[in-house]
Amino acid sequence: MRLYFNIFMFFLLSILMTIVHCPLLLIPVYKRKYFWFIPKLWHQAMCWCMNIKIQIHGLKQPNSFFMNSPTIFVSNHIGVGDIEILGGSLPINFVSKAEVKHWPIFGLLAMFQRTLFIEREKSQAALQRDMLEKRLKAGGAPLLFFPEGTTSNGAEVLPFKSPLFEVTKNFEASMGEPVRIIPLTLFYSHFDGELLDSQEKRDRIAYYGDLPLPPHLKALMSGKGITVHLHIHPPLSSQGKNRKQLAQETELAIRTSFRKLQARFKTLPQEEAEEEIAKAS
Repeated sequence: MRLYFNIFMFFLLSILMTIVHCPLLLIPVYKRKYFWFIPKLWHQAMCWCMNIKIQIHGLKQPNSFFMNSPTIFVSNHIGVGDIEILGGSLPINFVSKAEVKHWPIFGLLAMFQRTLFIEREKSQAALQRDMLEKRLKAGGAPLLFFPEGTTSNGAEVLPFKSPLFEVTKNFEASMGEPVRIIPLTLFYSHFDGELLDSQEKRDRIAYYGDLPLPPHLKALMSGKGITVHLHIHPPLSSQGKNRKQLAQETELAIRTSFRKLQARFKTLPQEEAEEEIAKAS
């Protein structure tokens, strides 16, 4: 029953957002500065439908704080639910792989939020950088990208890739202003009241590797409740730092927070838990 209710609400809310959001995009000031507002409400409504409880830790500021200077959010990436959680919590533009644009329904919804679609091949690095720089210069909501370049299994933070951070150097050179970078840590602790302390349980919320998308969406929309922790870290300045330094700093901040949350909820994978015990003894 919950699955069918959530599917119904997904389509209903998507239709309502289209009816309200599209005419507003014709208003220049809305399209430039406030286009994130309706999609954010949509994400919040979907979180409510799926009973996703978001516990926010760290930096807590009004939307205006994140928009008063050039800002990029970076986050670890675990599954489709990340989009609803981040989109419902912060005023953002997602940066996404180009193929998402062609996904049925989801691609259209992503375009409504002015998602920036990029090709992730190395040969497209210069074009990626130029697209991000143009969007930063245009102002409006901050950008958000996932430096891992893919989704993890929910038990670890994958190594960060650095090319997208190159935009900060170009922006600073042309505008004379550093970019503010805010790391975000996502950690899922419970699903249907159960602690996610095994990979079998984490697979209910993690979408990675060659897992098919429909069963993942079905699991998310059938669940009775999800608890997720969102840690908003203090801002980092890009001034005087190259892309690799920024990737290393943000990865360290996110990985450290992720491991602390694992330790708090005792959800370290068995092999790593045994290593920690061995080190302690």
